[in-house]
Amino acid sequence: MASTISAARAALHALLAANIYPGAAPQVTFGPPDAYEQSEVVALLGVDAPDEEPAVIGGTRPREERFVVVVAVKAHDPSGTAATVDARGWALMDEIREVVYANQTLSGALTAAGWARIASQTSGGARPAEGGGWVYFGETRVACRARIT
Repeated sequence: MASTISAARAALHALLAANIYPGAAPQVTFGPPDAYEQSEVVALLGVDAPDEEPAVIGGTRPREERFVVVVAVKAHDPSGTAATVDARGWALMDEIREVVYANQTLSGALTAAGWARIASQTSGGARPAEGGGWVYFGETRVACRARIT
């Protein structure tokens, strides 16, 4: 009875990397970006609160697995305004939403009874960047459910 978490994360990363983003494509990373990160990053981070419970119906000891995959967004523009950087950050967050709802089983990584949906999207908005301009940090939490047998 293997967990679906690793397969779901890999599938979500592949879907985000293959997505056509408006404007220039951001750097899409599996894990935190490296020291050479671009000004725009979509980063697949950790997993929160894996939870398993017995399934109501099914074969030998099936379980329902629930977890949340955390995806972070960074947008930085040294010559932009707070409003344009904030708008770009939210545009990238909206792309994550579109990717998830266009493929709610994450390419089959979540079983037919499973699903992925957006649990929340949060941001503190654009803030002054240390080297000048503005920077935006946001977080999208993708809730997943799968049946494992």
